[in-house]
Amino acid sequence: MAPTAKQFSVHNVTALYPENSPSVVAKDKIDAYFAESDGVPGILVLHTDSTSIVKEVHEIAMELTETEIPNVTSVMPLHALPEDITTSVIADDHKTAFLPILFSASATAKEINEGLDTMNPLLDTYTDVHYYMTGPAGIVVDTSALFSRADLVLLFSTIGIVLLLLIITYRSPFLALIPLTVAVIVYAITDRVIGLFAKNGVEVANQSLSIMTIFLFALIVDYSLFIFSRYREELKREQNKYVAMQRALAEISVPIFYSGATVFVAMIILFMTQFGDYKNFAPVFSTAVIIIIFAALTLVPALFTIFGQKAFWPNIPQVGEQSEKPSAL
Repeated sequence: MAPTAKQFSVHNVTALYPENSPSVVAKDKIDAYFAESDGVPGILVLHTDSTSIVKEVHEIAMELTETEIPNVTSVMPLHALPEDITTSVIADDHKTAFLPILFSASATAKEINEGLDTMNPLLDTYTDVHYYMTGPAGIVVDTSALFSRADLVLLFSTIGIVLLLLIITYRSPFLALIPLTVAVIVYAITDRVIGLFAKNGVEVANQSLSIMTIFLFALIVDYSLFIFSRYREELKREQNKYVAMQRALAEISVPIFYSGATVFVAMIILFMTQFGDYKNFAPVFSTAVIIIIFAALTLVPALFTIFGQKAFWPNIPQVGEQSEKPSAL
């Protein structure tokens, strides 16, 4: 199977801000002088519908403390602390409590999940206790899970919406399916190319891939409509579908190229930004634009030419048919 970006290093951007940013400088000093407390904090929230959770929270703290959990550096030993401290993490009604857990500072969302996978069976033995992970560790895991599903959700949502709009606007199923077919092919190629970049050390973030999906479909459909409109006009003058496409491309290929080149330059400029998320857009989007331009000037015309006049069914253009002129109003 061809490699994709998701198989290698897809995650959130690791360096959001420049090294001289005040927040980064402050974090470096905290890491240097308070290294022992460094880590990704997680808050395990425990709740029961029974009368009290005090006994369970002490037992859970003891089990987690004595269990070797991957990527966890410490668990608050609630069972060994004085009562006045334990009461501070237990609600007044004794039905809810929280337990601080510290994951290693370098732990990724996947590694935090490995720790949670070890904890979950232990917590599941307490059938009356509901448990949830929050804090930075919980947010990292939830964000990663959200973006892991976002690509497919965005992809199929975009296909559905674009297909519906194209059919309503142009009243032809082929005119809707041809651009979408090209978009799916271009998406598959772009995904593999970006995957190769990620395999060779280029950082690729989840959000960059998700936004790239919408970006890619928008450009492909846009350029397809340029070609389709010009092709339809030429088919009203020329019966041969190949000659008609040659004439259409002679007029529309240069505008498409320069339009794509303008977008490409804008994406390249993102390399100069300081914010990590924006800079991460640059390699992903610029790669997508190059592939999109190539497809718009080769694959899109080829598919339209294969279908020829049939692509416009049921409103097939005929030689000698008058072109619609815009209203003076």
